[in-house]
Amino acid sequence: MESITVVVLDELGNGEGLDKCIESIKKQAYQAVEILVISTNKNANVLDVTNVYLAKNKWSLEELVALTYHQAKGDWVTFMQSKDFILQDDALVKCMQELAVRDVDMGVANLITLDSGQFMFIWHSKSMSGLVTTNNILPYMRVFKSFQNIWGLFLKRTLLEKLVGQDLKDSKQELLYQAVHLATKALIMNSHFYCWVADGKDKWPKFKWQENYHYSNVNQLVTKLKNSNYQEIIPKRIAVAVCIDDNLAKRIVPLIYSIAKNNQNVDIYIVYYYLRTTNLDYLRMINDKLPNVELKFYKISKELHQLIEPIDVSKSNVPVAAYNRVLLPYVLTDLERVIYLDADTVIVDDLKPLWQIKLAGNYIGAVKDILVYANLRFSRYHPMFGAQGDDYFNSGVLLMDLKAMRQENMPIAIINAAVDVATVSTYADQDTLNVYYHNAYKQIDVKYNYGTFFLDYIPKKVSELSIIHYCTGGKPWENLAHSHLYEQTMELIHTYRKYRNEFNGKLALYPHKISVIIKLGEASWKEIARCLESFFIQTYSNLEFILLVNESPSEEITSYFEALQKFYDLKVLKNNLVTAIEQAQGEYLYFFNVTDVLADETSLDKFYQAIHKDKDLVTSDYQGFITKNHESYFSNDWGKVKYLKNIKDFELCEKRLDQLMGLLVSKNLVEEILNY
Repeated sequence: MESITVVVLDELGNGEGLDKCIESIKKQAYQAVEILVISTNKNANVLDVTNVYLAKNKWSLEELVALTYHQAKGDWVTFMQSKDFILQDDALVKCMQELAVRDVDMGVANLITLDSGQFMFIWHSKSMSGLVTTNNILPYMRVFKSFQNIWGLFLKRTLLEKLVGQDLKDSKQELLYQAVHLATKALIMNSHFYCWVADGKDKWPKFKWQENYHYSNVNQLVTKLKNSNYQEIIPKRIAVAVCIDDNLAKRIVPLIYSIAKNNQNVDIYIVYYYLRTTNLDYLRMINDKLPNVELKFYKISKELHQLIEPIDVSKSNVPVAAYNRVLLPYVLTDLERVIYLDADTVIVDDLKPLWQIKLAGNYIGAVKDILVYANLRFSRYHPMFGAQGDDYFNSGVLLMDLKAMRQENMPIAIINAAVDVATVSTYADQDTLNVYYHNAYKQIDVKYNYGTFFLDYIPKKVSELSIIHYCTGGKPWENLAHSHLYEQTMELIHTYRKYRNEFNGKLALYPHKISVIIKLGEASWKEIARCLESFFIQTYSNLEFILLVNESPSEEITSYFEALQKFYDLKVLKNNLVTAIEQAQGEYLYFFNVTDVLADETSLDKFYQAIHKDKDLVTSDYQGFITKNHESYFSNDWGKVKYLKNIKDFELCEKRLDQLMGLLVSKNLVEEILNY
């Protein structure tokens, strides 16, 4: 059984709470315990404790560490204030068992606080390994109280010896930081041990950034690279990498088309771990349609993918595949550099200026994230980076020096950081990359990664941009009418959809046009936007819109229509249904109520597949809502198509067939009825 010395500090020299503190130590079930009291008060009542050190003056932290090393006899040491105590009698047993089982030389126990008669048990959010490392110590020090002080800290004597003579800046936080860097193995413990009493006098210290703090060693690596004779290679042919899975396979088509439309001679590397054969075949078919770009497919090996599998993604809403970008230096071994792009981006200009940016000894180039600007506006800090988060970057567009990364085995270091910080991360892989490359990346112009909400901070027109990134405020394949910045971001949103619709047209995926006829009545701008948005996101994109108005619409609605006409085939007519039918260019007509929305992005595709099978009319299941209390008043299964074969079927649907709204009808049938 290893012994432990509990060092009790009577820092004020008044012996306040000393009796209760020592009594709680003596009650511990763990037997091999030494109590060392350090006080400036020679009259302090120490309840028969034999190991008492009387200090002449208040001690510095450096002096405390040296004094403890020379006075304590235990294999382990932990520190307590005289006013605090150990709440549970078996606390030391549990703590010492944990430390022994994990074979560590340092541990940090969970904290208990007592404030105004109420106990609060604080739990750490642990990494997969359960260890505190040089990767996660700074995030943990910002997030958890236990990592901002030494109360609840367990140090093995061998580690304590390493701390003797270190410049601790008379800071308990600094002692903890240096202990982690000197430790062989440090544990984030499951056990609760220390009960800190909030007495109004002793304030818990806030985290304070020090100049010697570093999230990783990348600053040293950048300095090393800059001082070397390393030659940065910028090939003539642009290489772009996109990491996808089956969920993103078809989402990236607008991105691929946008690259082809605005660039020449670009290699697009599609990196994946698993893709269904149908998705691979679809992307290969696209490759054949775009002569000025070449899609190259790279499958991540099982051995490489196993490197990222230990990363805990349970706290985030992203799959572990989001970390595939970290593996690019190992996957694209024949490339010196690459532009990495998230799947939710589109290109609106030539990529050559971005490609030719010199990284000047940095390993990546990136754009500051919108969080930086939002935090400044609202006088707040990033939870993991605090005031040091002013250079926090967005990882959706990265200019990467793959050759330099391979030389330093960087993917392994980044993955280790990801494993350690995932449970305290807010933005998953992006937080990890910022931890690793903190203050050590080439900052590039915002036009190369322009998030939609940047309009609220750095207004720019699409003509001023190179890359649009739909990283905030919803994706362009979603109904975004609810977004508070919908009006401002419309041009950005519809640019993505325009690329998608253009390419669908080139592929002739939907050869038959559908004319969507909507009576607007007295609908508000928001109601119209909500309705139309449900059509703009449809996978079936060969659409014409005919909007019927009673009188001249308001200026706000008119401006909205004018903005939409830059992107969609949209007509506004006086409220005359016959005229609308006559002017419709589609082979099929779809009548719709402005207060309704389509259920999902595939609704029209399903209708078309049904009516295209020699049918003249299709209706669908319908769900209605009472908007005042959001209760459903009529509901059937979503997404199913109903074939009307007999009178019973008509009776089932009579509530919907007594009006045109919701019907997809062949134009020939409607014209026959009009001419009857």
